[in-house]
Amino acid sequence: MTMLEQLLDSEAGRLEQELKQQLRYHTVVESENREQLKKEQTLKDKNKIRNEKVEMVKEEKAAKVRTAQAAQNAKREHSRKILKDIKVDHETKCSNFLSHVLETEVRIREFQKSQEGRNFEKSEKWRQKVSNIHKNYELMQENKRLAGEKQLIKKEEKNKTFSR
Repeated sequence: MTMLEQLLDSEAGRLEQELKQQLRYHTVVESENREQLKKEQTLKDKNKIRNEKVEMVKEEKAAKVRTAQAAQNAKREHSRKILKDIKVDHETKCSNFLSHVLETEVRIREFQKSQEGRNFEKSEKWRQKVSNIHKNYELMQENKRLAGEKQLIKKEEKNKTFSR
């Protein structure tokens, strides 16, 4: 029986050592599992933070895009307004120019008509003046001719009186 007791004691010691070894193995595995769980949790937290940062960056980019688009739209509207104002101003200037040209043409025509009237009056006065000059010239010529004839007659009479 002692042998059986020794055999049972050695078997119990071996089982106890095996159990201690399994307990140590189980403890090591459990601590590794805890470490793995911590690593996984840390990785999840990092991924969550990374995803939050990515979302935040996406939102910031979207906000910047919206701001840039709004600024671009405002610039386009401003440019359209300026172009519209320029077009209206150009049309106004063109219409003013055309009205000025028409007014100038009317004034020129009126001036030409008045010039024609004045020129006609001047030419009539000139014709009358020239006519008067011709008449006076003819009168002077006639008077000179008559005076010359009188002198000829006087000279002939003088010559007759001297020749007798």
